[in-house]
Amino acid sequence: MSQIKYINADKYSKVFITGDIHGSYALFMQSLNKVNFDPEKDLVVCTGDLVDRGKENLESITLIDEPWFESVIGNHEEFCIAGFMDDYSASVHSATNNGGAWFYTLPLEQQESIIDKFKKLPYIIEMSIGTTKIGIIHADVPIDDWEELKDVVEQGYYIGSSKITDILTWSRATAKKIINRLYTPSIANIDHVYLGHTVVHTPLTSGNIHLIDTGAVFTGNVTLLRVK
Repeated sequence: MSQIKYINADKYSKVFITGDIHGSYALFMQSLNKVNFDPEKDLVVCTGDLVDRGKENLESITLIDEPWFESVIGNHEEFCIAGFMDDYSASVHSATNNGGAWFYTLPLEQQESIIDKFKKLPYIIEMSIGTTKIGIIHADVPIDDWEELKDVVEQGYYIGSSKITDILTWSRATAKKIINRLYTPSIANIDHVYLGHTVVHTPLTSGNIHLIDTGAVFTGNVTLLRVK
């Protein structure tokens, strides 16, 4: 599995960042149509969780193969990977609140093909637009220096008892601070960081950290932010 992916977005006409899709493929595509998205010239980057809870999971997975689409891995992609490996994870993933039962109705070969795609998704995307540097992570940014964070991720280190990559895909620590209006330091050595995972009514910003998961399957609202 890739850890960090670097994208030079200068070649694209327009660049957007979108929150978690969760199997709401048609809703996502409608949001692209509203901004006159051109797949020949533009790019969209997702905060992960392409699947589960919604009904258009297979359609959402096809986005991974599109040259105009990039995504980090989310905890629901990790749910699929874990569930493919052991029955306990599969049972948890299949629970109604997690919405993963669809995955286990598929033929084994199709499950394996999906897992192969998910394993290629990075934990971090770093995107440059001119002199602006943008970071995309699914859930949390646990270190307030971007370069240090990347080093920790590349080394596979732990923070306390938690592996750094688990924090990136599961933790809500930063989001809770922002929602509760607690002090959240800006992340050094990066201009903006975008997170999904934690649903907010409207995008929230603290310092240079942005929460942009506005619910999709729950609310009918897919946030699509133009950054270029």
